[in-house]
Amino acid sequence: MKSSHKKRPVKKWTDLSDVRNKLNRIWERGSVLRFLLDPDDSNSISLPLRVSLVGPSATEMAEQYSDCRFWITEFTDNWSEFSFEIEWKEKVNRQIGKNSIPSALLFHDIEIIVRFISKKNELLFFEESTALLLDRLPDLKKWILKKPLHLTDPHIDWKQCACLLEWLLNNPQPSIYTRQIPVPDIDSKFIEKHRGLLLDMYLSLIEPGDNYDSDEKKSFEDSLGFKKKPILVRLKFLDSDLSINGLSEVTVRHDELNGLELNPDNVFVIENDINALTFPMMRNSLVIFGRGYGFSYLKQIKWLDKANIWYWGDIDTHGFSILDQFKNIFPNSRSLMMDYQTLMRFRNKWVRESKPNKGASLTRLSKDEKKIYESLSSDLYGVNLRLEQEFVDYIYVIEYLRSLNLELIDVK
Repeated sequence: MKSSHKKRPVKKWTDLSDVRNKLNRIWERGSVLRFLLDPDDSNSISLPLRVSLVGPSATEMAEQYSDCRFWITEFTDNWSEFSFEIEWKEKVNRQIGKNSIPSALLFHDIEIIVRFISKKNELLFFEESTALLLDRLPDLKKWILKKPLHLTDPHIDWKQCACLLEWLLNNPQPSIYTRQIPVPDIDSKFIEKHRGLLLDMYLSLIEPGDNYDSDEKKSFEDSLGFKKKPILVRLKFLDSDLSINGLSEVTVRHDELNGLELNPDNVFVIENDINALTFPMMRNSLVIFGRGYGFSYLKQIKWLDKANIWYWGDIDTHGFSILDQFKNIFPNSRSLMMDYQTLMRFRNKWVRESKPNKGASLTRLSKDEKKIYESLSSDLYGVNLRLEQEFVDYIYVIEYLRSLNLELIDVK
């Protein structure tokens, strides 16, 4: 009678490809390169670098002796080529007696590791780039230790980086456009491509609070004191008495809006261009064409302080998210045609919102606004429902504005 006892499955034994994969993971953490720069760094490797091997047990050696011999030869046949040292461990089995098998591989220097994982070119580039940078900016050592793999990128001109960083250190907060930087071979395309890298390197070279507020999230230009491309704000005057030199519309740099001598009673921020263009004429009122998320460019406009401010966007989760952000700048503003009445009036125009922003904490909405947002977020009336503002017809817009007792001009 045969025994029903099942043989224990053999777990995978470590081969050279496993060792190479492990060393590649160590390389990707930057630990090998850190050792070259500072062997005492807590995140660098220690030499010799020991990689443990999972090999056959004594029982497996007895049952699969030929497989074991083949497994061992993979290491013994390659040790001279790659110059690693094999650490051995003795196994004892009653059938085959004592046998030694590899238990670990020892790599005694960086060159051996690099050759084993085929990183010779990366190492060479790191050494050249590091020497160049530290020769000119020795204080970059801390940054390189933090992100050593950046220095293996052959597509970055580190000489250009060093030139720009030196100029920035000597010219803090320059108040010019990046195109105007007077450094040879530095152009706005280079800065645009590497802006994150350059800012990260620059911040590592200065003391906290030295021409930079680390508590604020800023753009490259704001962080380093460069001029930014101005935001252009488009205005439509709903009353000819407000117009500038007879113009019904003007487009103005955001940083020059305060220079306009305006005192409107009502200001409507409207997201859809056609709705803004066709908005009914109204006594002492104007329209600002919306830009979606982001309203900080309107924050400093003094003539908005005394106006009644309205926001008209889509009735969907993003529309109310934008409204909530808008109210952070203008807490007394009100939404326009973003209510239950409008939503239900045009239910035949409902469509689906492709990427809704559900479950957000929108704390600045009014009670009614929040109720609509929550109904959309919970799919109360339909899955990912939205009503785009251009589907609200013109006659309804006029009726709605009249219901608010707003003084329309030349509208029948």
